[in-house]
Parts: sequence; structure tokens; C-alpha cells
Amino acid sequence: DYDFGATTQTMTLGFLVKSNGWVAGPVSVDLYVGSGDYNTFYTNGARKFGAVIIGDVLADVKDISVYGEAALDLAMGDFKPSITGAAGYYFLDGSKELVLGLSFPVLIDGFNFEAGVDVFDPADTWFAGLYYNYEF
Repeated sequence: DYDFGATTQTMTLGFLVKSNGWVAGPVSVDLYVGSGDYNTFYTNGARKFGAVIIGDVLADVKDISVYGEAALDLAMGDFKPSITGAAGYYFLDGSKELVLGLSFPVLIDGFNFEAGVDVFDPADTWFAGLYYNYEF
């Protein structure tokens, strides 16, 4: 982290390491380790890791997050539901989340229904929505 306009510089060190993603049949797993708060969130039906990944492990070695995602994709004819679990832990302040979700396609190709809840804070962190995804 370098500030060209500053007369003196402070050094910060941030990082993010992501697995290539493992797939075995209908099961997929991704693991992440990064500096800063994991700050996971949902946007357009996709889970994101590292909204803020540049922490400062030089200032505090506990400024590290670990995060993992797992999904079970089922094939039931044309109905293909996916059951997901995602968990994160931030060592600096001990915050954690465990989000369980369900998604499945609805009627028209590209449209998916997705719903989930954070097990540790169900009152404030639940979601449901209809999303459109187009890949080319």
C-alpha cells in the first residue's frame, strides 16, 4: 500500500489466497485465507469473499480471515437444486458467520431462486431473491 502524495510512507501488508476449487461429483469446495475482515456478502445471486481484503498483518498478526464454501448440486431431471454452506471467521475480533442456502432454477433458463440465512444471526442476515444469470 503506497501513497504517492504523502511525504512519509507507512507500510501495510495485505494478502488473499484462494483455492482452485475442488469438485468431486456433485460436491464443490472453495477455501480462502486473507488479511482483513472477510466481509462476505451476496450480490446478484453470487457469494463474494474479500470485500475488504487489505488488512494490515504488520500492525496485528491476527488481522486474518479464513473462509470456506461448499455446495451440493443435485440433478433431479430438469430440477437442479443446489444446497450451499459458507463459513467465515475473523481472528482479529472473533466475528464469525455460517450461511446456509438453497438455490434452484425457475421456469426460464437463466433465472434462479436463492434463499439463505446466517445461522449465528438469523434475525438480521437472511435473504431471498430471484436472480438472472447469463453466461456467454
